[in-house]
Amino acid sequence: MASFMDRMSSRDWKIRYEAIHEVSSYAVKHKEAVVKERHTGTIFDCFAKGLVDSNMKVNIHSLSALLKIIPLFKKNLEPHVQNLL
Repeated sequence: MASFMDRMSSRDWKIRYEAIHEVSSYAVKHKEAVVKERHTGTIFDCFAKGLVDSNMKVNIHSLSALLKIIPLFKKNLEPHVQNLL
């Protein structure tokens, strides 16, 4: 999980863009493990960083990936809504 956050801090927008793709794919494939191990905060922190990124491509990619993730984690999303806004 830390590697996702490290990649979201990269100066290269392409690395940040790819990190959003990877965290989204990971969350979809490993939903139960993410919830069980309480990594939802890290997942949504990555999206929050992407939503305020200085690069518009990263912003749009974060938003579209988040739209796919929200239905999967709706019960576990409530504590993280404030960070996403």
